[in-house]
Amino acid sequence: MASRLLQFETASAVLAAAVFGGILTSIFAAWIPAREASHIDPIKALHHESDLRSSEGINRFRTILAAVAVAMSCLCWLLSVWRPLLYVSNLLAVVAVLLIVRVYARAFAKTIRPALQRVWPIEGPLAIDGFLRASSRNSGVITALTLAFGLVIVTAGIGRASSGAIYDWASGAFDADLLVSPNPNLTTRTLQFPGDMLEQLQAVPSVSKVEAVRSARIMWNRTPVMLVAADDGTLRNWAAGALNKSSSTLDGVIVSDNFAVPHDLKQGDILALPSPDGVLHLPILAVIKSYFDQQGCIFLDRQTYVQHWHDSSVNVFRVFLKPNSSEQEATRLILDRFSGNRSIFVLSSSEIRGFISSVVEKWNNISYIPVAIAVFVAVLGIVNSLTVSIMDRKREIAVLRAIGAERTHIRFMLWSEALILVMSAFGLGLIIGGLQLYYDLQTSVRFISGNVLAYKYPFTLALVLLPLVAVAAWVSAIAPVEAAVRHSAVEGLEYE
Repeated sequence: MASRLLQFETASAVLAAAVFGGILTSIFAAWIPAREASHIDPIKALHHESDLRSSEGINRFRTILAAVAVAMSCLCWLLSVWRPLLYVSNLLAVVAVLLIVRVYARAFAKTIRPALQRVWPIEGPLAIDGFLRASSRNSGVITALTLAFGLVIVTAGIGRASSGAIYDWASGAFDADLLVSPNPNLTTRTLQFPGDMLEQLQAVPSVSKVEAVRSARIMWNRTPVMLVAADDGTLRNWAAGALNKSSSTLDGVIVSDNFAVPHDLKQGDILALPSPDGVLHLPILAVIKSYFDQQGCIFLDRQTYVQHWHDSSVNVFRVFLKPNSSEQEATRLILDRFSGNRSIFVLSSSEIRGFISSVVEKWNNISYIPVAIAVFVAVLGIVNSLTVSIMDRKREIAVLRAIGAERTHIRFMLWSEALILVMSAFGLGLIIGGLQLYYDLQTSVRFISGNVLAYKYPFTLALVLLPLVAVAAWVSAIAPVEAAVRHSAVEGLEYE
């Protein structure tokens, strides 16, 4: 699996669908404000009353619709044994967010008004009033920012959950000092060692213990899965904590979670395992986390495998060294002993764990891309919103200047408005991202990979993102704010 993380493929059909979907989304997004603009009463527009649609009645209606959408989303989630209902649940949740954004933004602004007034007694209330008057226009920007911040949380949360699980698995799966394979990498199984090579490896100086592992692809219920046959001690080590300690022998199988979950299997169930000697009915002794194969793994005692598959060959030998032995020296001795008569490769488990860690780290770096997208969206949204707001409030700004307001007061007023805009979206984005993260993890477990991942909210990234978006709000507001404060107050009073 780790080797596949670095492979990227492009599908022309997917790219075409993405472009087509983006065009349709843009057209639909433009149609909504265009439709609202076409229904504005010209008389009210001339008197700057176009925000009457944000009345309490409209907001109350939006809240009711959002509550209904949330209730239906929860119902679909509870009944989501059928996969499409899970998608409907997510869609209804998104609809609820879109409906509640304007109401949420107004409530957020009113909530922080006392605190902002203490910091800036004059500029704060003016910024709140300006934000509330433009709530209809700001709701679109807040929605875009909310979804962008939510994407950051989801991407980082999935990265944290998967990387933590992979690190834990790798530390147990590759606990041997050396791995001896007839193939240049562990994912290739074209060549095998003979079983009697175990005793020969055991005789190499500095070698303390050798364990044999055989893996083969089999069909189970028309699904290709990996069958892994290993020694008793190896299986007990991999399933540490999941096996019943009272079991003296492993008269059954151990399965990975990404095999058990999609097939609704659990500990104690009887697994019908096809073999050359017929179908074996073996109990499932434990369900463990494993990333050996994306389709799932069935772990079996090697003696049982040799008995029923009549195959004593080995894919990998797990070599444990004696205390104070050198890996380099042991590698040299093994290669000198066997390289003359067969293909052999000696891999260090520590290097394999390091490779997996580096691949996972590169994969996690993808989470920085949504951060850049979120900051970029924030900058564009704030510049656009403030520019339009300043154009609509030229006369208001000019009146403030005429009654004695300094340019500094105007700057702090508009900067506060930008900060309110981005912070309202940031708070909602953290909540929506957390809920979407839980949804994505559950969807992955139930319908995609079957790997059970722990829910880990990326609090550290959220704390780092907070000052970042605050600075982005201030930087993006510089140009429109400076244009506003340097505009002639006389021309502003003549405006309209």
